[in-house]
Amino acid sequence: MPSHPSIRLDRGNRRRLVAAVATSGLVLAGLVIGAPTASAGLLQPVTATATVAGGQAYTSTTTQVSFTITNRSTSNAALAAFSLVVPPGVGKVTPSGVTSSRGVWRESVAACGFVPNCSSLLLVYTTLPLSASVVYSGQSVTSTISFTAPSSPTRLTFKLIGIGGGVFMTNDAPTVTVVPAHPAAFTVSAPSGAQAGTPTTVTVTAVDSSSTAIPYAGGPVLVSLGTADSLANIGSRSFSGGSPVSLTLPPSTTGSYTLPATFFKAVGAQSVTVTEDAATPATGTSPTFAVAPGPATQIVFDSITDDSTPPLPSPAMNKSFHAAFHLLDAYGNVAPSPGLVTLSAPAGFSLSSTPVTAASGTGSIAGTFTAGTIGPVVLTLTADGVPTPATISTTLLAAGASASLTPNIAASLTAGGASSDLVQGANGDVTLTAGACTTSVASCLSGVQVELDGNFKGADGQPLYSDAAPAQVSWTCATACPHQDETRGNYLWNYNCLWSSCMGHGSLFGEREVEEDFNDFPVYVSINKDGADTPFAVAPRCVPLPAWNASPSQRAALLHETGTIVNPVAQTAGFCVDVNAITRADNSYTGALTIPVLFVEDMKMRY
Repeated sequence: MPSHPSIRLDRGNRRRLVAAVATSGLVLAGLVIGAPTASAGLLQPVTATATVAGGQAYTSTTTQVSFTITNRSTSNAALAAFSLVVPPGVGKVTPSGVTSSRGVWRESVAACGFVPNCSSLLLVYTTLPLSASVVYSGQSVTSTISFTAPSSPTRLTFKLIGIGGGVFMTNDAPTVTVVPAHPAAFTVSAPSGAQAGTPTTVTVTAVDSSSTAIPYAGGPVLVSLGTADSLANIGSRSFSGGSPVSLTLPPSTTGSYTLPATFFKAVGAQSVTVTEDAATPATGTSPTFAVAPGPATQIVFDSITDDSTPPLPSPAMNKSFHAAFHLLDAYGNVAPSPGLVTLSAPAGFSLSSTPVTAASGTGSIAGTFTAGTIGPVVLTLTADGVPTPATISTTLLAAGASASLTPNIAASLTAGGASSDLVQGANGDVTLTAGACTTSVASCLSGVQVELDGNFKGADGQPLYSDAAPAQVSWTCATACPHQDETRGNYLWNYNCLWSSCMGHGSLFGEREVEEDFNDFPVYVSINKDGADTPFAVAPRCVPLPAWNASPSQRAALLHETGTIVNPVAQTAGFCVDVNAITRADNSYTGALTIPVLFVEDMKMRY
């Protein structure tokens, strides 16, 4: 080890030095008070730096500071001890250890005594043997302490004086700047535009009252969204259920944080608010920003609407209709169409339709059936770039009819093989449709269901139709309804009717052959009564059969009566088949069969 003649301390001096430093901080403190500057010839220079753990000291916060004292003597004088004056306002000082490349050093905290502008004294000193512990030029000692910073922002100056081979001082005392632990506010910035499901960032910066960024001690904050987004996450915390999330921000010397964020709800004006979880919380809200939907992954049918006025219940042959739809991204947001949307029907149907775009993610595509089977049909929507098509089941009707009618003004509607005779009109929109039965049941023998929908009450709520003057719907069945008993002649015994009803002349068609068609092709009817549809039931006769012993005039009257509901059973039901008005085309056994039904409320009937 090289010699260091600058120590020049005999055994007694060394003992006095150690005793002075170890037993009383006032020795060094006194030097601090009245010592000359380092520029004086008798003084030895040192440099002192203060390093704050975490980089910054915050008000009312436990702070750890390491003071590194480096001997800068030009005469190779040894540094054996030094004292730091801890300034006022600092809380209890706790020694946290000394490190040095030379021997073992100690530190202790003493009272200020007569030292002004002091909260306590930090004494740092070497141990015996001095030859192995004192610090020479270029060598350093680091003393670390912990304390509670003042409650107000300030600049702490720690005056220093050392002793050894002279008196050691520094022109620049180490300082620690204490900044507010809690900012005046946060500034929050989010991306000007984000896409659902795509990671982005949110920046949070602690600022003072002049909106200047300042260091931040960190701590818990609450993060909330202007528009609920239960899937969103910020700082790796999820907004499950839409509630604000709690984050703990670490201390930052810049006061700025870049947080990872992902948004999932597409909205035009989203925002992020950060609020400090403190008694007097700082807060800040980002400017609003848009979250765009992600790529469309699903197409959804909304509805199918006939274009008639008023609309028919479902698409009808050779009548235009519209299918409304929307597209969704993987997170349930309405998403724009990446290309064309196409409507199609299965094999066996001809559907005229022009593909459309849906820049807003919603749209409507028109179509018209020009060929196909009346009854259930499944339509399909496909969109360019969307992996899965959408399907919807509907019913293709025969050409339907609709109109807006007025009470007490006669009107008629025709749809496919069905026609209506509404001598007293109706109150508002009325539709007449003929199509396949809505369900496969025994009450749908020929597979046809006719519906007349409307309000058949006047403005005063009174029925427009009665048993004496009912409404009528007729259905004409061609090849599906052949006459079953043409070989028996007009006057043969007919087990399907009373003998008396098969004698004499009835309707124009085949005298009483109408009785056979009435029995062979029953009509099932459901009416809307008190706001609900009644179960389908076989329609009875509108006029009862004459008794076997009825007089010729009585028999003639009953066998020719049409257009009224006379039969008590029919009056109770509210509907009936006008048997005496059943006809076949050309008045022949092979002609198309027309069966008229009389009723007093809107109805459905099945053949």
